Amino acid sequence: MSEPAWSLPMNRAELIARCDSLAADLAAAKQLIFLMDGELSQAADEAADKANRIRTLDAELADWKRMRNEAMAVASSNRTRIDALEAALTPTAETKAAYHGEFHFDIICYDELGREYQRNCMVPWTTVKEIMAAIRAYSAPETPEKLLCDCPDGACRPTGTHNFRCRRYYQLKIKGVE
Repeated sequence: MSEPAWSLPMNRAELIARCDSLAADLAAAKQLIFLMDGELSQAADEAADKANRIRTLDAELADWKRMRNEAMAVASSNRTRIDALEAALTPTAETKAAYHGEFHFDIICYDELGREYQRNCMVPWTTVKEIMAAIRAYSAPETPEKLLCDCPDGACRPTGTHNFRCRRYYQLKIKGVE
């Protein structure tokens, strides 16, 4: 029968040496446990900090997604509105039916006896189309042609329409673009 690795020594000196050895091992184990406890505590603190940072980043990401969705909804709404405005400013059969006859102006006239009266006149459709074109031109973003215009007084820059004093007016007239 073999003797167990952990057996009681026979004499007192061996017993004291064995106790001292166990005490040293216990002290070393306690020191190791203390060090490991500190490392575990530090690792736990770091993990908690990382978890808090992740929660913060998740909340920020959710905010960014919400803001992106709101911006996309506004952009979609704006696109719908722009499309409707462009349709309203484009001369078509529908816009002619909607606008022709809606705009009037009064002219002062005189009858055969010299009496003054007002005559209500309808704005011609061609004038309405010209107004639509002017609004579209004014609302269009700046193009290089508008920016390169060399009008002496700069009158065509805000409206985008070139006047007779500007060289670009004649260039467009020759091309038949106006």
